Amino acid sequence: MIFDDAFILNVISLIAILAVIFLLIILYTRANHVIDKRWKNNLRGLFQTLLASYVNTNRESETEKIKKRIIKLTKTRERKQILLEEVADLYDNFSGVCSHRAIELYNDLSLYNLSLAKLRSSRWHKKMEGIVELSTMGYKKASDLIVPLLYHQNQDVRRTAKVALVELKKSKALDDIAKLPTEMSDWTSLSIIAILNRNPVKLSKAELERLKLSPSDSMRSLASHLEKHSLIH
Repeated sequence: MIFDDAFILNVISLIAILAVIFLLIILYTRANHVIDKRWKNNLRGLFQTLLASYVNTNRESETEKIKKRIIKLTKTRERKQILLEEVADLYDNFSGVCSHRAIELYNDLSLYNLSLAKLRSSRWHKKMEGIVELSTMGYKKASDLIVPLLYHQNQDVRRTAKVALVELKKSKALDDIAKLPTEMSDWTSLSIIAILNRNPVKLSKAELERLKLSPSDSMRSLASHLEKHSLIH
């Protein structure tokens, strides 16, 4: 009986110790998450301030000074990723000098390498991130690396690759997409039409005929839409 009581007490003590350890782990994880989030927000705010100064100054000496400071702040991949997101946001939401300076910084700091690395990732969502980043920044050199992703096993990667290629190559991307036997969603078709309308490049009759011969019904429908709206010459 005494043995049973001692055993029960030991079990209770063990459970209590494990519960305390588990609670400490939760508190530690939560504290780290809060600190990490605060750190990222502070860095993001600093980058936004530096980028605003970078695009608004006309003195070359001042821009170089700001660029050097940004470089010092981006010693790790995580920091560079935060900068990339802010540069992409600047480029995507502004035009003129702002977008020009954003592209300039993007190329000078080789930020495209972050996105290119994501294309090689085994994780499909990382591939999507890389595709979106490269197309947002208009990095045309990535087009040949995105084409194979039209055949990726994940449909979200395929969909994102189609839209990105049209964004990067405009009407020239349609030949790559027309070879696909799979259908496009209405959303993808509308996205492609929107990009082509935003960047009007007329198709030749030969190009249109190739689209009409696509094994994909949705691509043939797209060809009919382009023909109907006189986007050919």
